[in-house]
Amino acid sequence: MTTNTGETVSVPNLYRKSQSNLARKQRKADRKEIGSNNWKKAQNKIARLHQHIARQREDFHYKTAHKLVKEYDLIGVVDAERRAEGRP
Repeated sequence: MTTNTGETVSVPNLYRKSQSNLARKQRKADRKEIGSNNWKKAQNKIARLHQHIARQREDFHYKTAHKLVKEYDLIGVVDAERRAEGRP
């Protein structure tokens, strides 16, 4: 995302950062007997990690939107690919 002043906002790679942790938890859950209490606990840990990543993304979007709304009077959205093709 780029503002009219040329300032770019890079999107953090939150999923990529958590990928090794997620893979480790999934391997651990895979070793459990399906349906057992320990398997359910492992599945819960995986779900909580996914929820953590989702909440980090949501927080980033809220903070970025809040910053932009405070900083600018008018916000327009342009599809960059369509503009590059010469279409309005």
